[in-house]
Amino acid sequence: MTDVLTARVDIALALYDGQRWLADFLDSVARQSYRNWRMVVADDGSRDGSVDTLRNYFRERPHQLLIVPRTRERTGAARAFADALAMCTADFIALADQDDIWLPEKIERLLAAIGTHEAGRPCLAYSDMKVVDQDLNPITGSWWHYSKTRSSWALSVRHTICQNTVPGCAMMLNRALLRRALPIPLEVAMHDWWILLVALASGKVLDVAEPLVLYRRHAAAHTFEPQGGMHGAIKRLLFESDKITVEYEKSIAQATAFLDRFALELQLQDRKAVSIYVSSRSAGWLRRRYLLSKGRFRKSTLLGSARFYASV
Repeated sequence: MTDVLTARVDIALALYDGQRWLADFLDSVARQSYRNWRMVVADDGSRDGSVDTLRNYFRERPHQLLIVPRTRERTGAARAFADALAMCTADFIALADQDDIWLPEKIERLLAAIGTHEAGRPCLAYSDMKVVDQDLNPITGSWWHYSKTRSSWALSVRHTICQNTVPGCAMMLNRALLRRALPIPLEVAMHDWWILLVALASGKVLDVAEPLVLYRRHAAAHTFEPQGGMHGAIKRLLFESDKITVEYEKSIAQATAFLDRFALELQLQDRKAVSIYVSSRSAGWLRRRYLLSKGRFRKSTLLGSARFYASV
């Protein structure tokens, strides 16, 4: 078993024009109570000096930084994270976003949770987060409250196959899980979504209820979606059906890749659920909704489910 008191943690970061936020994020990592870490960064074509900022920050400790060589044009967050993860060699890997703030105990708390399980078994731990605005003003003390998603949803293949339930910046995984997740297929909708699904299929998923990240929500964030209350939800229901359809198509492609690789490792009921979800794509309008209803697929809110069923 790996000694979690001395193990190195690789921090996988996809970087893109993060100059505005990067110094705050790096300072928060530097303040971690757990010191044995290295940052593995895949830049996705930044044009604002972010890479130079990184190199300058680590000038006196270059052993704590690995910048993945760029081999292609900008591809988006999922592929950039896939590049970073492929270069991680530590026993434990944490995912990071360039605009968040890590609370000082983040690495230590997640490492303590995940390190209690045998090193040979794939394992993922995730925490709650405090949600803040772009200036770090508090919005709510819990990501689960903000997203209207119960943390237990991340323990269910049925819920996770159609909705990304855990942001990557809340995750830590062990090397056994990384080996199972790589290579990350081109079809994935998002890297963190794929990793959570792999953990549910072949390992253990652990919930750390404590908030360990200040999670910025702002218009430049990759996963930003305005809340807007009831009026905003109804507006999205009426006018964003194309976006929801695209998200559904991506989730189907990801679910297909997931089923192709992990069908034999899934419990029978989970394998049936994923198969139903995948088959809904080729069904007619009415039968698609029947299959999705039969499989009890839904989003975390009533309005979200209504948007989903009205659009796909």
